[in-house]
Amino acid sequence: MKNLIAAVPCDFHVYTRITDYHSTAPYIGIVEGTFNKVSENCTVVYVHEDRMNVRSVFSILKKETYDHIYLNSLFSVRFTLIPLLICRTHGLNPEVIVAPRGMLKSGALTVKPWKKTVFLKLCKFLYSGVTWHATNEQERREILGKFPKAKVIVAPVIPSSDPPKPLLQEKVPGRLKLVTFSRISSEKGILEAIRWVNDLPVELDVCFDIYGAMPAGEYLDLCIKEAEKANRVSLKGEVNPAQITGIYSQYEVFFLPTWGENYGHAIAEALLSKKPVIISNRTPWRNLYESKAGFDVELGRENIFDALIFMASLNQETYQIWSEGAFAYAQKVLNDPFVVRANQSLFE
Repeated sequence: MKNLIAAVPCDFHVYTRITDYHSTAPYIGIVEGTFNKVSENCTVVYVHEDRMNVRSVFSILKKETYDHIYLNSLFSVRFTLIPLLICRTHGLNPEVIVAPRGMLKSGALTVKPWKKTVFLKLCKFLYSGVTWHATNEQERREILGKFPKAKVIVAPVIPSSDPPKPLLQEKVPGRLKLVTFSRISSEKGILEAIRWVNDLPVELDVCFDIYGAMPAGEYLDLCIKEAEKANRVSLKGEVNPAQITGIYSQYEVFFLPTWGENYGHAIAEALLSKKPVIISNRTPWRNLYESKAGFDVELGRENIFDALIFMASLNQETYQIWSEGAFAYAQKVLNDPFVVRANQSLFE
């Protein structure tokens, strides 16, 4: 969102949580409800999610005459449904843009499927007349599969214009230092990733560190139990984003067998940090092997094993080629002028 706002010549008011997703701890140094001028064209207001009720959202929408409302979610009651409902019932006529952010992918819909199916059927009328922001052609097809008459604009996610400083790790054959930045959730394939790392040949020196939110529940318990079976996997918990660049210097390969991503910011950060990636073929980051940037493979134990063992076998000279390939691949995406223009078209 930061990169989109920087690229679009409009004034933005952003209302967002005062906490990270699945966290209850407010951001340090942020006062709830105050207007924070973060750039020339953007003011941000941080609020506790449970206070985003019908009354407060109505007061927000009545303060200004907005030309556009951009909803950065599909299933959020407070940040999507309530604003849509108010626009429909109170004569407000801004252009409404909805970004589903991969929530219509088949993998995402298998998480709490009954609730999501009922939601889509009951709330379909609210989405009539909105403009949908698809970040790639696959997402456009997913939107039209659920909303056949929808207006959809394809505008890829704008990568950061200030990529992390490239960092290199001395590579030793037979050793593999893996990292991922992801919340612990089934759609990210974390449990499978832990199991596959644990099952790698014992003669390999492998470690796999996972940084990200750890929502309490049965899935987290399964991941912890699996991680304890071998001395290879550590769940590190949340980390300050400012530390991520430094953390990458400790690792060699980014690993995330996700069920599906409409973009994958963590993947982009890894590539920009000169780290080859091993991911599924369910993201926009494709044909990685041809660019010597990593592997995008069909999910499955054999495919993942082949990729992991290959990366473990590299010496420093060969790893350097793949490291540079990862960075070059990311830079090619970063410098595509079509991406910026497509995002600007959402607000015209």
